[in-house]
Amino acid sequence: MLRGCKVFLGIVFLTLLLVESALSMPPRFLFLFIGDGMGENDVQLLKAYQESRGLVSAFSALPYAGVVGTTSLGEIPDSASSGTALACGVKTRNGTVGLDPSGRTVPSIAEIAKRQGFRVGIVTNVAINDATPASFYAHRSSRRDYSGIAFDMVESGFDLFVGWGIASPGNALTLARERGYTVIRSWDDFLSHKELPLIALLSFPFRIDQKEGYTLKDAVRRGIDLLSNDRGFFLLVEGGKIDWCKHMNDVGTLLFELLDFDEAIQEALSFAHRYPQETLILVTADHETGGLGVGVDVNFLGILSQSFSYQIFLDKVSSGVSLPELAREMWPLGEFSDFQVPTGDVNKTFVALARAFSRKVGISWETTGHTGKNVPVFLWGQPEPSCIFQDNTDVFKILKDCLKR
Repeated sequence: MLRGCKVFLGIVFLTLLLVESALSMPPRFLFLFIGDGMGENDVQLLKAYQESRGLVSAFSALPYAGVVGTTSLGEIPDSASSGTALACGVKTRNGTVGLDPSGRTVPSIAEIAKRQGFRVGIVTNVAINDATPASFYAHRSSRRDYSGIAFDMVESGFDLFVGWGIASPGNALTLARERGYTVIRSWDDFLSHKELPLIALLSFPFRIDQKEGYTLKDAVRRGIDLLSNDRGFFLLVEGGKIDWCKHMNDVGTLLFELLDFDEAIQEALSFAHRYPQETLILVTADHETGGLGVGVDVNFLGILSQSFSYQIFLDKVSSGVSLPELAREMWPLGEFSDFQVPTGDVNKTFVALARAFSRKVGISWETTGHTGKNVPVFLWGQPEPSCIFQDNTDVFKILKDCLKR
């Protein structure tokens, strides 16, 4: 009897140890989502819109929410310096990727993960060698050194790159093929391809202009499938076009890009629910763009009346469509009869029209550039922080701690 009791207690003790060990194990599936240019008010706008439809944003499913500072050496940040802070944990000069202020190379969290045996993927809906994704694999004094950054991309040895394209790639794609990468240029090929390493150069139209077809969430879902393995993976996902439409003060396009980003986060959450003790999801932004303001009573019906993005607007202007006609086509509920359409620079013309429309639907803008505002940070999984986020370099620290444990 006593012997049996001892055996039973031993089993209970061992079980408790195993449970404690499982709970304290470091996550092996790491996600970092970056909404380029996304501020706190963007998340407020998205949540309010989803609530108006009786839906819940993916942001609301992330149990930890806070804010982090974004300034770079006391200046309003650009995507290169803020991307480097997130990726490498150091503040650096604007325009610099993967280097500290003295010009020394600093390793990114993606490079550290790769050295530790994790598979690494980069997914963005803009150019793969744009500043934010570049901060995770490149080390260059200028974010405009596109061919050099593309070379660093190949040299990184990361397993997966997905994006809209590669700006001024030089001979990077030839080198990539020599290094064993498959380079594909269609969604059908991407969704059927099963081997790594892989570079996928795909179409990512503005979501407002895309009536059907594949989106960022599909790239994330397929990326998870390709990267999944016993050791684990690190996956960076950037919603890069959030920044683009905020530079143009284009609220209609912005809302659809936020929805696109939200759906991509939901893909990671769906995966996390299958591996709850093994997954960490971090969601943040590199900086805020535009100084977006959200009124008390936003007219979402008015925002949804917008027909297309600023890019289509500019294309139509180039094709000879008159501005008054184009304004009525783009914003049927805009009522621009009392608004004097400016002449001259077409970008400034669009911004003036877009701001007039924004005012009518309860949205305001401070600038067409970046701001030094704090940005949101969200977390799902272990470790659960206790007021640990203050600066964007803390994102790197949390991810690195996960790799240490």
